[in-house]
Amino acid sequence: MASVDTATLTQADVWPAASRPRIDVVSLGGQAVGTDPRASMSIGETDLAFTGAGSQHIVVHASNVPAEWIVKARVISRGANAQFVDLAMTSGDVSSSTWEGDVNLPEGITAIQVRAAKP
Repeated sequence: MASVDTATLTQADVWPAASRPRIDVVSLGGQAVGTDPRASMSIGETDLAFTGAGSQHIVVHASNVPAEWIVKARVISRGANAQFVDLAMTSGDVSSSTWEGDVNLPEGITAIQVRAAKP
């Protein structure tokens, strides 16, 4: 799989081709994450809710992401430094794979972003 040289891009790829890498959070702490999460940082408008701080298991689905790539979850809450958690590939192949790990959620509203990157 070839990577994309961003220096040659001239416009945003709003609807990327199906062959491009894609990564989505499937669940967090056993709760399903919607296909179009809103990521609101307002009380009562969050996508998921947990009682208290603690470790939660995250499951991510990836398409067109090679096993040797690095998949990370970025966890951040208001007024705090971000923590980055490496996720491990647990099944699949480059066309469709599952990546998992445990993230430590602090008290309060927290946002999680995932990304896949070529090492």
